[in-house]
Amino acid sequence: KAYPLFQTRSNFSYLRSFFIILPSLYFLLNKKSFVKFNDYIFLNSYSKFSLVIFPIMILNGDIANRLSFYFIPLQIILLSRLPDTYADNSIKITLYLLIKLTILLYFVIFIFYANHINGWVPYKNILIM
Repeated sequence: KAYPLFQTRSNFSYLRSFFIILPSLYFLLNKKSFVKFNDYIFLNSYSKFSLVIFPIMILNGDIANRLSFYFIPLQIILLSRLPDTYADNSIKITLYLLIKLTILLYFVIFIFYANHINGWVPYKNILIM
């Protein structure tokens, strides 16, 4: 039985794909800010790889859903270091809050609009009560 490769569509996978590509693009456009970290070479390769597979992830939501789990470390590392790339404290605080609100919005949208939320949240959750 063949797997229906380009027949499944998930609008949430597009959002997940953009959450992968945005930190990667920021890293590649501002490499000088990240040179001070020990894992610079790893992040550079990882970010370039995410750019290469981004068109594939846009074409097929199923591939995006599976590959997005492998890029969660890239998102975590780059987004957690984003405020440290600026010297001004007000920009640091603003970016920190913006990142936290974006992540919260991401999970709230997931909780309210996921098709199979019962498989992910089998317990009583304060957000959906």
